[in-house]
Amino acid sequence: MIYSEENPMIFKATMSQAYEAAGQTMTKEQLDERYETMMSQWEDLYQENFDRLIRQWTEKTGQSMIDGMTRGHLMTLSQQMATDEIQELWLDPLTQDVIQAQLDEDEEEPSSLKVLNSTDLWMTQWHLLPEGGPTFELACELWPDKPTRWLSIASALMQVCDYQGKLYPHSLESKLLPEFEKKIDHAATRK
Repeated sequence: MIYSEENPMIFKATMSQAYEAAGQTMTKEQLDERYETMMSQWEDLYQENFDRLIRQWTEKTGQSMIDGMTRGHLMTLSQQMATDEIQELWLDPLTQDVIQAQLDEDEEEPSSLKVLNSTDLWMTQWHLLPEGGPTFELACELWPDKPTRWLSIASALMQVCDYQGKLYPHSLESKLLPEFEKKIDHAATRK
């Protein structure tokens, strides 16, 4: 056995975390069984890689005896190659599951970037944009008597306008105030 429980090439905890992140639950016994299968496969791959590297080195140099330093280098290289192959076979598919799940979730719930790029998502998804900050402070100055939810929606609209390079009110004298108030009032009535 090339690897040991004290010094594995891939830790069981790493495998457990990958399955958990991918939303796949399993018992300790199932995890132990899969881990043993994976590490058995790792040993086979290590041996195949090591034998191939020895053969290639022998063919290239014409020598049948390998010094200790070269042998150690070829062993390390074989271990890394086997680890890379195991990660590709066992862990990368789980990573792809995690990435796909995240993409699916992002499609279901718009991100703040989607809100900023949209012309109307701010009306219903205003809570996805950062709270507080300069646009919220400006909203508080422009509409000091409005409730916090209304001010948060106003801040979201201003963030969207700022991101998209559109004009929005910066002072009480702005001619944009009535139009903005109307849009914010409309959005505040939505759930």
